[in-house]
Amino acid sequence: MRRASAADVAVLAELRGIGGDKLGAYAGWVAAHAETHLPFVAGIDG
Repeated sequence: MRRASAADVAVLAELRGIGGDKLGAYAGWVAAHAETHLPFVAGIDG
């Protein structure tokens, strides 16, 4: 498990059902709230 970065925004948006037309707004929200809303991602091997 690791803290998500800006590179993960598209995948996080997809998991939340946010379409490509709203991706920019979602990315802006993630950046604006980076100090209080900490997203994490987990990887599964194999």
